[in-house]
Amino acid sequence: MWDYSMILEVTIDRPAKDVWPYFFGEKNATWSKSEYTIVAGQEGEVGYTYSMDSPKYGVTYFFEAIRVKPEKELVVKITYRELVEKMEAGQDVRKLMGYDMFELKEVAGRTTVAFQQAFAQPLEVPEDDLGAHTESTDKFLTEIFQNLKKSVESSKQN
Repeated sequence: MWDYSMILEVTIDRPAKDVWPYFFGEKNATWSKSEYTIVAGQEGEVGYTYSMDSPKYGVTYFFEAIRVKPEKELVVKITYRELVEKMEAGQDVRKLMGYDMFELKEVAGRTTVAFQQAFAQPLEVPEDDLGAHTESTDKFLTEIFQNLKKSVESSKQN
């Protein structure tokens, strides 16, 4: 089992109303470097759910908005299930993995995004490799939040 957590902050030179849309749909997929499929709900509302296949780990991840305070707070529940080709009959059950928590605080037109992620995932990786895996994930998350900053700050705002 791989227990993982990350806390980071990024300050974006834009108001929260300009940052908020980047947590949903195509704008989310662009800065997060991930391909998502929307599977339920409306963007920006509780129940909004998107999925992402991860053949490397043999699972599909699901991300469901469970708490939404527009331009202020977003909590996403992360679940997973084995990829369809690996499932046996009756195994189409999602398992809880963890949570992503986003908090936006705006001061003088600048928004600080605080991000916290915590999850546990079974991995078929030697124990010695978990440290390297954690470092790689830390680096990836740090990079994508810098992508968020660049994406928002470089976009033309209304």
